[in-house]
Amino acid sequence: MNILFVVEQIDIEHLGSMLLAAIIRQQGHYVEVSAATWPSVKRALARKKFSLIGYSAPTIHYAKYWQINQIVKKQENIFSIFGGAHPTFAPEIIGDPGVDCLCRGEGEEALVELTQCLAAGQRPNKIKNLWIRADSGVEKNPVRPLIEDLDSLPFPARDLFPQGETFTKGKMHVMTSRGCPYQCSYCSHAAYAGLYGPAAHRVRRRSAGNVIAEIAAARQTARVRLVMFEDDLFTSDRHWLNEFCDHYARDVALPFFCYVRADTLTKEVITQLKAAGCVSVSLGVETVNSQARETVLGRHLDTERIRQAADLIKKCGMRLETTNIIGIPGTALEDDFSTMDFNRSLGADYASVKMLMPYPGTPLRRWMEQAGYSLSMPLSGDRLAFVSQDKKYKHCVENLRWLFGIGATGAWLGRCVRGAAPVAGLSAAYRLIFLLWEGYTAYFRLYPTGARGFWWGLKKYWGRMVMPVTRKIFFQNRPEILFAVEQSKTLPEMSAPSQQLKDKTCCSRGRS
Repeated sequence: MNILFVVEQIDIEHLGSMLLAAIIRQQGHYVEVSAATWPSVKRALARKKFSLIGYSAPTIHYAKYWQINQIVKKQENIFSIFGGAHPTFAPEIIGDPGVDCLCRGEGEEALVELTQCLAAGQRPNKIKNLWIRADSGVEKNPVRPLIEDLDSLPFPARDLFPQGETFTKGKMHVMTSRGCPYQCSYCSHAAYAGLYGPAAHRVRRRSAGNVIAEIAAARQTARVRLVMFEDDLFTSDRHWLNEFCDHYARDVALPFFCYVRADTLTKEVITQLKAAGCVSVSLGVETVNSQARETVLGRHLDTERIRQAADLIKKCGMRLETTNIIGIPGTALEDDFSTMDFNRSLGADYASVKMLMPYPGTPLRRWMEQAGYSLSMPLSGDRLAFVSQDKKYKHCVENLRWLFGIGATGAWLGRCVRGAAPVAGLSAAYRLIFLLWEGYTAYFRLYPTGARGFWWGLKKYWGRMVMPVTRKIFFQNRPEILFAVEQSKTLPEMSAPSQQLKDKTCCSRGRS
């Protein structure tokens, strides 16, 4: 049986799709991936007859995937399945036209059963984790237990993305665990507790040997320069970390990046990571407003503890990325500026920032609804998440989303950002500044992948991100030019999602 996965940003590697592809290949099925554009999907459908089309849908991409699927379903007799965070926490999308099935939670075992049914010409039913549309209604199956033995899973099929970062930049992405022991209110891990209960907070780890073997296998086909460990919290298990660092330093000896949390870091842990080859880490700051951090975000961390952790990281000679959140209900614009200044005092090499996103299923979403906040729908990472009567505040926060990182690099630049954020009509220029600064820090500070990584990164930023922004800046008074460019990218015969559909936009993964 032939299966097609559709993904946004085909030049990066989607670990979930690669793992699912590896599993169903073991069953003898053919798997292909297409970019989430209608011309790309159309070419794939012309080359082969597919029986199943799948979308791993985070919030921000669901509407686009649904629109593509609408066109596919009109032209092909093909079974569609939506998985990922969005269907997991907004399963009511099963009522949207063209959605034949959705997967809630982990999808590996469910997808194997589904492909077996379809390959045998049988109607899929009673498959745990799946909600399936039927003539009589929707079959809502319960979730199965979480996969405990992660070593039993195959290595991700990296050849599914020949233009992915492993092959083009030598930057390999790896997951060593699932689960998170913390319960931050905005994170999907907190939402998973409603699906799996307390088991959702238990961290399940692959063995050190299994992770090392995956990296060794990738190095046989690609020139790997940097390993990116994508675990939400890499340092949660000291016993595992001790074993892993010893194996990694001896058998891999490549520079790597990982995500950490302040209250899991000691001088011994930082020294151990450094000795194993860690060159940069990402540390969660979120906000300097301690009340908002505790009561709204559910992050029980002292500001001074964050500063101490940052000092340990910098003194050890590692690069420091920080993660931050602005636009938090109950905070003022000055809190966001103070957070920017705090990042500068930490010596952050790159201060990453996101707008607060109250995803359905999370404690944060429930709290905001109970507190009477009206959400801005559809949710967008570039907009304030709630409706505010203070238009100046909304405008400043949305501009600060683009200027935050560069404002955290120096006192003079910080003062410039404070003056520039209120200025209307320059958001496209601010976004260009953001992209240039992010690209510089990525390839010269945080993720050292050499000249090859730099040139591939420059190509990606220029073609996919910088050029569209540049067009908006220089041709904003020539709408006919912009229209011609954008029209070439649109999907033909695309139905606009209903308002009900837009209001369902939900989840993406959070960081601890």
